[in-house]
Amino acid sequence: YFVYRYNKKLVIKINSKSVMAAAKDNISDAWVSIGTAVGIFGSQLNTPWLDTVTAIIVGLLICKTAWDIFKQASHELSDGFDPVKIKQY
Repeated sequence: YFVYRYNKKLVIKINSKSVMAAAKDNISDAWVSIGTAVGIFGSQLNTPWLDTVTAIIVGLLICKTAWDIFKQASHELSDGFDPVKIKQY
C-alpha cells in the first residue's frame, strides 16, 4: 500500500501513465495481501468459507483494476482522443 501511495504521488508530480499503471498494480498487490491475511485469519477461527469469500472479492477487485488499466492503455495506444480536449482545441 505504501508503494502505491508513493507511486501515486509520483504520478501527480510527473504525470506518467506508465507509473499510474504500476501504482494500480501495486494496489492490487495490497488487496491480495489483505485477502491472504483475512483468509489465514479465518482458517484459524474455523471459518474456511471466509477464505472463499475473500478470494472472490479480491479476484473481482483485481479484474476491475486490470480492466481499468487495459481500457486506458488501449485507448491511448490506438490514438484515442479525449472529446473534452478536442472541444478546447
